[in-house]
Amino acid sequence: MSTAKTGSKGKKPLSEQMVRAIRRAYQPGVRLTELQEHFGLTGATIIAVANRSTYTEYETAHNEYEPPPHIRGTRRREPPATPTWQERQPMPIQRTDTKHLMPEAIRAIREAIDDGEPIRRVAHSFGLAPQAIEHMKRTP
Repeated sequence: MSTAKTGSKGKKPLSEQMVRAIRRAYQPGVRLTELQEHFGLTGATIIAVANRSTYTEYETAHNEYEPPPHIRGTRRREPPATPTWQERQPMPIQRTDTKHLMPEAIRAIREAIDDGEPIRRVAHSFGLAPQAIEHMKRTP
């Protein structure tokens, strides 16, 4: 059995069963306060375990939470690297004849929402109001 990482304050390490229970319970839609009460841990500890920032030696089981690739193993959510102005590809956001969004822009917005990007960041990057992105998030 491998040894588990301990916190910087010398706290007792979590058992493999506890780590797996946290990863099974941590799912989108479950309130962090409920998990804190259930496991008796801080929210930061639960998120670090679920996102594989700690206890990386335990492989992901079938029914455990799998964080998105840009979050997995990171201690903080780092914003994606902003491309330089030379690297940016101009993408038409709206059709010129109407005020409707282009299908490519809709797909890109939905992908960003599915990847867990904050609504304000998505809205800013596409030059739209956050309410428009929230509306897109609610509609199929």
